[in-house]
Amino acid sequence: MREKVVYFYGYLLIAILVFISIGCSENLTNDKVKKLILTATQYPVKKIGSVEISQSPDQGILITKDNMSNYIKMLANKLILMNIHGIGSNGSEYYVVNLTEEGRKYVLQERTENNKIIIDVLLGDLIFDKIINIRKDDNGTGYSVKYSEEIGRITPFGVCLIDKTKNEKNIRLILHYGKWKIE
Repeated sequence: MREKVVYFYGYLLIAILVFISIGCSENLTNDKVKKLILTATQYPVKKIGSVEISQSPDQGILITKDNMSNYIKMLANKLILMNIHGIGSNGSEYYVVNLTEEGRKYVLQERTENNKIIIDVLLGDLIFDKIINIRKDDNGTGYSVKYSEEIGRITPFGVCLIDKTKNEKNIRLILHYGKWKIE
């Protein structure tokens, strides 16, 4: 009788292991992929931007033509105060730039780099958006996954500094000891 019980549990264990390995090996659903991505990335993640400001009220900073539109947007949204400080020998314009009270609400950190004061500001939260596609690799060893993330809860700085709110990402999944892992 005892041998029959041992055999029964042995067969039951083998059946469970076979069932689990079949379930994990090929059946890769959008929900499983989403769960793996959320676990690996730990969304939401703070999206951070940087802004240079003046070190003192009488010291200007160079604002290039590439960055001028961002500073004008921040000025229009009352995040900064900006006044022309002077013009350099090569025609470059220097400005005194300071944060307003509204702008200070989104400051995460202030740091100094190359004698410049850089303010790190919150732009919004990077969150998972959706799975775009799941495609089995040509060699059959894993899956390529394309998904998108977007910036949510955009702050006023985000409105000024972010060009696009969605971004596509690619990952590869492999089966490792019966469980899907991001490579």
